[in-house]
Amino acid sequence: MSVIYFITTQDIDTFQKKLQETLFNAVTMPFPLLFDKRYAALIDTDYLKFTLPAECLTPEFYRYLRELSLQWQFDFFIKPQPLPVNGIIAFDMDSTFIAEEGVDEIARALGISTQIAAITQQAMEGKLDFNASFTRRIGMLKGTPKAVLNAVCDRMTLSPGLLTILPVIKAKGFKTAIISGGLDIFTQRLKTRYQLDYAFSNTVEIRDNVLTDNITLPIMNAANKKKTLADLADQLNIATENIVACGDGANDLPMLQHAGTGIAWKAKPVVREKIHHQINHHGFELLLFLLKMNYNATRLAGREF
Repeated sequence: MSVIYFITTQDIDTFQKKLQETLFNAVTMPFPLLFDKRYAALIDTDYLKFTLPAECLTPEFYRYLRELSLQWQFDFFIKPQPLPVNGIIAFDMDSTFIAEEGVDEIARALGISTQIAAITQQAMEGKLDFNASFTRRIGMLKGTPKAVLNAVCDRMTLSPGLLTILPVIKAKGFKTAIISGGLDIFTQRLKTRYQLDYAFSNTVEIRDNVLTDNITLPIMNAANKKKTLADLADQLNIATENIVACGDGANDLPMLQHAGTGIAWKAKPVVREKIHHQINHHGFELLLFLLKMNYNATRLAGREF
């Protein structure tokens, strides 16, 4: 049997009734629809557990659920195999670990956000070569005082749910990393602030307290993000199936596809089309459902996680 978890911001009873009726009318199932209402105490969330024969979990059924989830704004996850009590979880930084795009925020502080944000958007959608777009944007930011960079970093906001899930991840022995195509002045401060184990990104020289356009090669592009994750896992003797990676942009795709569990976080369409696991409508607390970290399922009357 296979299990699917459904998480919604709607009233759980209303959602269950609506989902049951919709699936009953839209999908031919050779069995009753088995829904079980549950509660995740650690993240204070009601959810539905849907059990079905594995042979019914077809690509067509998955696509139907994905389309429905975008229309109704719910998240769902197919129950994974349990991970061990160690592994590695890697996050992209911009628009993933943090809510903002770091380079765009520097541009905003300088009053040139419109020009740079357009380049960033196209690069994240896979419409521009990442190396060329990064070099161009850094050239436009040349001369930015270090004090401005520090102020931008101080204003960065952690993506929802990370403060909840990071202690759980660490308690289970997972190593944590940021692997970013952004700037190391940001990733290193975030690593220290949130006590992460590793941070990898682009180094751009700061000389006389001013940002230059001298970029240390190689640029952390899509291929190098994947290589960095693979090399780190090898260094730590962590099997590929025990790697979790989260990202939102086209330059994250190779890293997400390499990981045993790749997660598209509120991602660009090109990423959502290719990555099975997605968080589109909630926070990172939903990683709990994907990591399947050593909990015993109980009915709603009890407590789970």
